[in-house]
Parts: sequence; C-alpha cells; structure tokens
Amino acid sequence: LGHVRSVSGRFLKRLGETSSSSLVGEARGIGLIGGLEIVSNKETREPYPVETKVAGAIAANALANGLIVRALPGDVIGICPPLIITEPEIDILFDKLEAGLAKTEELMK
Repeated sequence: LGHVRSVSGRFLKRLGETSSSSLVGEARGIGLIGGLEIVSNKETREPYPVETKVAGAIAANALANGLIVRALPGDVIGICPPLIITEPEIDILFDKLEAGLAKTEELMK
C-alpha cells in the first residue's frame, strides 16, 4: 500500500492531463484506478451513439501501441495498472494512452 500511495500522485496527474483530448469528458480516479468518460461534446458531455463504439476504438488504438486498457459500457475507458507500477512506467502508460486517444480523434473527424 505504501508503494501505491507513493506513485498514485503521478498516476492521477497524468490521468487528469488526458482531459485535454477532445474525446475525454471527464477523467476520474483514485489510487491506481482510473476511468475516462468518452463524449462527443465536451461542453454538454453528450455521449457518442452506442453503435460508434468509440471506447472500443480507443482501446484498440492503445493496444496497437502495446497498452491494454478496457472499454467499458457507456463509453468509458478503464485503466488499472499493476500495483507495482513505477513512475517511469506510469509515464509510458499514459504516453501510449494519449497516442491511442490522438489516433482515435483523427479517425472521428
């Protein structure tokens, strides 16, 4: 638990930075568990139609970069790294996630 406390600040900081993506309506987390709410309109937080499967596309694009994240119902991306993750690995995780978000943003234009 001490390790989780020591690295969770970095995890939550990087999680919050994903809010700059046009696809992320809200980034929320606690400890080393995070979630991204995916929306079509940041101001109204209107979701994409279910059939577009945007969270699935983000997860697939992250996987293409070597990162496994989980697309959850309601267009949410779940992020749950191993509890032994280090701060440099947290940066790698979010660099790959941000690349997946960017690729999906390109495809949604």
